[in-house]
Amino acid sequence: MIAVYNQTQFQLISIHAIMPAEREIRETMSKEGFEELVEDIGKRGLINPVTVKPLHDGKFEVVAGMRRFEACKRLGWYEIPCIIREDSIIEAEYVKLAENFKREDVNPYDEGKYYQRLVDELGLTPKDIAEATNRSMGYIHARLDLICGDPTLASAVQDGIIGLGVGLELNKLPTPEKRVFYLQYAIDYGATLRLVQQWVRNELTTHPWEGQEVV
Repeated sequence: MIAVYNQTQFQLISIHAIMPAEREIRETMSKEGFEELVEDIGKRGLINPVTVKPLHDGKFEVVAGMRRFEACKRLGWYEIPCIIREDSIIEAEYVKLAENFKREDVNPYDEGKYYQRLVDELGLTPKDIAEATNRSMGYIHARLDLICGDPTLASAVQDGIIGLGVGLELNKLPTPEKRVFYLQYAIDYGATLRLVQQWVRNELTTHPWEGQEVV
């Protein structure tokens, strides 16, 4: 096993003693991106150790570096270098937030689901999450609103079919039928956010919608 480190204290831990994170931010993982990570670690080694916290009976849980952990498993490594942190549950989640949001490729759906779990399971507020991620309250609420809205629209954002802005805009429509109708129209014609905003504004102000063609 090849490993390179930047003067960081670490401990080699059996990969079989490491459990996946209980709350994982990235539910949506790009297959291409993951394969590139596996290839990179296979060639260059694990540059950044995985961060874990001790559980019991010699087990550990991933705090940060879930994709790196999965890549090492794919490569068949028996043990991996880890940084061990004795954090509380909330402190561990803050570490996870800091690690993941240094990058810009986290799916808004994944963010929203994770934020909602922090609210429901740990009692964190949107303000707590905003401060931990150095994001605005509007940024956090937008992703929470996506998760609390129409699941069809949330799935479309998760799959990359529409953007977050379009999903939030379509959520303003009052019925599932209208949301699905305009979603399909937006997909078919590659509608921009500005155009979708116009559709929704017209729908909410002129109101009658009998299934007629949108112009």
